[in-house]
Amino acid sequence: MISSRRMLELTTSIIGFIIVLLLLAVAIYLTVIDTIGFFDLVKETDFNELDKGVVLEFIGAILLIIICLELVETVFSYSIDHKIRVEVVLLVGITAIVREIIVLDVNKYGAEYVAALGGVIIAIAGAYYLIKRGQEIELKTTGMEK
Repeated sequence: MISSRRMLELTTSIIGFIIVLLLLAVAIYLTVIDTIGFFDLVKETDFNELDKGVVLEFIGAILLIIICLELVETVFSYSIDHKIRVEVVLLVGITAIVREIIVLDVNKYGAEYVAALGGVIIAIAGAYYLIKRGQEIELKTTGMEK
């Protein structure tokens, strides 16, 4: 007979595995589409008259792939040991905001939007710093310093 706790763990593991597979499928799809788009871009572009917007879109697409892969790794890690690595989630957040800033059309948005993005980056970076600092302190107090 399976206990309810074990059943819950098994169910969350299966759901996590399904989510990992879906995220991996999306990441692979985006990688293939962006790679095809890049080769089309290279084939059709006169590099003497390269459009800045196209390059920024491609960089944004690459960062989106990185975000997807990091999310896949996070969910995969959670499905194995049932612990969320918060620092990885924060790094994904920073990558997403940086991607938004890179592809940002300055003429379309006001200064308030840009200031808000800057505030979000500062908040996430501060949280990341505090988590890393807390990990260092924990390692020092437990005597497991590098």
